[in-house]
Amino acid sequence: MDVHTFVNQMEHVSSVKRIVKMRMADMKRRCIAVEPACLHEKDISEREPDKEIQIKGALNSYFWFLAIFGIFNPIALSEKQQLSHPTANRILKYVCSFTIFFSSANFFRHLLTYMDVDDFEKEIPKILISLFFVQSLINTFVSNRLSNNKDHMFIFLKNWRKCTLTSYKDRKSLRRISNLAVIITCALIGGNIIFFGYVSYRVDFFDNVIAPYTRTDSLADFLKGVYLVVKTFLSGSWLGLCGLEILITLLLGKELRIYVEHLQNKIESKNYDLEDLRQQYTSLCDLIEKANDMFKVYNGSTWVTSIAHILLLLYSLIWFPDTRHNTLVFLAHIFWMVAVTVMLLAIAICCTIVSNLVR
Repeated sequence: MDVHTFVNQMEHVSSVKRIVKMRMADMKRRCIAVEPACLHEKDISEREPDKEIQIKGALNSYFWFLAIFGIFNPIALSEKQQLSHPTANRILKYVCSFTIFFSSANFFRHLLTYMDVDDFEKEIPKILISLFFVQSLINTFVSNRLSNNKDHMFIFLKNWRKCTLTSYKDRKSLRRISNLAVIITCALIGGNIIFFGYVSYRVDFFDNVIAPYTRTDSLADFLKGVYLVVKTFLSGSWLGLCGLEILITLLLGKELRIYVEHLQNKIESKNYDLEDLRQQYTSLCDLIEKANDMFKVYNGSTWVTSIAHILLLLYSLIWFPDTRHNTLVFLAHIFWMVAVTVMLLAIAICCTIVSNLVR
């Protein structure tokens, strides 16, 4: 069910048109102008005392994922509007801050070396890393614009919470899945930061730090094996992160369909409160309209930086023979192109969901 169909069904409820007109001005004074925290307390105490638990399901994990990538920033909301546990929010805040600091410092550290054409082959990985972090900074800009209107965002999340709590039976199991997705996402992001730091600074941590303290060859071989396994996981974390993005994006599409069907069923059964339904309709339309504009910026910037990634990788493979003859370097280039392609696929799916809602 799209937004236009929803509007048409609203117009067919002719018996309540007069009531809607009379309550529009009153709703603006009593509900929209009220502070979100006060509205939250009123909703819990008077209408839904048993719905104090937090948002569950794919939406929570999706917002965590977007927050880490900088697309959506729940930190901008007040403390009473947070989506998850305060301790988890603090950890998320530190992760976001460290990512932005690391990306900015790394970008300006190698800014002058990007202009050195004679040593361009060695600088390609640094350019690729910097492009990725530039995209993260663009995502941060998009997130601030997307979560700028706290009132509409809070009303939307509050109504979505009521829908998801009535749509799933096993809430504890869903909460575990949501938290597991958050943990995996944070681990993959941390792996990317460590791996990017390794590629950028070209330091063999094992040979310089661990090996001097190992006295026996067997222990050194064992630690070397563990180190290579961890290094392989970190180098493959970007591809896993992109796959997780596709999975969470598809789950978000399912949540959106459940939410819209929930509104449709309430209209067909005529079992709804006009004020509550108008709030849900207004917040959904405002969020979709704003998300559509912001996703245009996000989609365009992602395509530009991703195409730049692929062109640089192809240039390195074609122009420099050492890249093709070194098996590990060759596989790394192929892996990076696959990861960028998977990321573009996830962005395309997400933008398609938003575009379908707009239509």
